[in-house]
Amino acid sequence: MKNIISCHLSYLLNKVTIITLIVVLIMSGLGFYYAGEYLTNSHSLSLANDYYYYHSFFVIKLLGIFVFVFMVGNSFLLKNDHYSHLLLTANISRTYYFGSKILSIGLLIAGFIWIVFVLFVIVGFFRSHNFIYDNNLFWRFVNLCLFFWYYSLIGLIFIQLTNNIYTIIIPIAIVNLITILSELQITSVLVNFFFISFDNQGKYLVYGIEHGLVMTSLLLLLNLIIYLKKDL
Repeated sequence: MKNIISCHLSYLLNKVTIITLIVVLIMSGLGFYYAGEYLTNSHSLSLANDYYYYHSFFVIKLLGIFVFVFMVGNSFLLKNDHYSHLLLTANISRTYYFGSKILSIGLLIAGFIWIVFVLFVIVGFFRSHNFIYDNNLFWRFVNLCLFFWYYSLIGLIFIQLTNNIYTIIIPIAIVNLITILSELQITSVLVNFFFISFDNQGKYLVYGIEHGLVMTSLLLLLNLIIYLKKDL
């Protein structure tokens, strides 16, 4: 497994991907820095930290949803998945190949979100002594990681069915639409059930992380079924 994951990562972490992640990291850092103004200009510590988190959350969500949906979908385009033939002819099943590739992408996303979280904390402490670290902050970023995974897997379904990178617009559009509806407070129970989303402050998933895990697992299973049935 270790060798296969290393193989996947060597293809995933190409020059374009590395440059993109570095740019996103820099933009996130700048976003955190400017959001840190709320830490220095508010008389309420609680409100200051809430504002800092909310505006930082907006930056991460905006950048991350595009980057990760694109990265997952792009990695499964037929032209970028050509090395699968080398592994599948080495007595590796398609299920094992798919699972190991998903795991590799998951480790990459989780690792990047961890770096962003550390950057968020460092910038918070750097900007003001008003910043308060709370363990709940870590779990909010875990929820965010799951959120990215969920919509990346929705995008992957369309990629597998069409082999067209432009279909990643669909999950990105869904996220933006749900965000707008949530701001207007006109989302329905069914919408929030089938398309996981955050509360208006970005602190937690509407139906909890357990619901998010179940829905993400179902999407993983559906993607696996599609992958096993399609021609490589």
